[in-house]
Amino acid sequence: MQLNQKKSKFSMCNPIHNLSTGFGIGFVPYMPGTIASVVAIFIWNYIKNIFIYNWYIIFIFILISGYFCDKTTKALSYHDHPCIVLDEFIGMWLILLLNNTNDFYHISVSFIVFRIFDIWKPYPIQLIHKNILNGFGIVLDDIIAGIYSVIILKILI
Repeated sequence: MQLNQKKSKFSMCNPIHNLSTGFGIGFVPYMPGTIASVVAIFIWNYIKNIFIYNWYIIFIFILISGYFCDKTTKALSYHDHPCIVLDEFIGMWLILLLNNTNDFYHISVSFIVFRIFDIWKPYPIQLIHKNILNGFGIVLDDIIAGIYSVIILKILI
């Protein structure tokens, strides 16, 4: 999907827009959400080794990402534009935090299950996606996809 540059107030020079697009990952032409989820795994492996209280980091990022996604959505005049991928980071980080695993197999299965729920959007994810038309709705649907993923992974593993 192309951005209409004449009508748009969107700018990659704006740090809020830059972060919302995952520093440009959102503009990858194919599967930007999937690529952002993979990048989120690598960043999480860095974050979890630096910060002791990872719950606080997730909570702060949820608040910030809701605000940032909202500002970017308004600048684009388009709800949940595919270039907004910060929500995928939050969903993936939530799974990695709650599963507390480091091995390749579990991380790979976590990634696959999360992407299935994020793309499929079963109830109530689809309801939130269609009715909460702001940045917090964008982030909330990925949080719920992450929670669904954790439940499925706890059952499977």
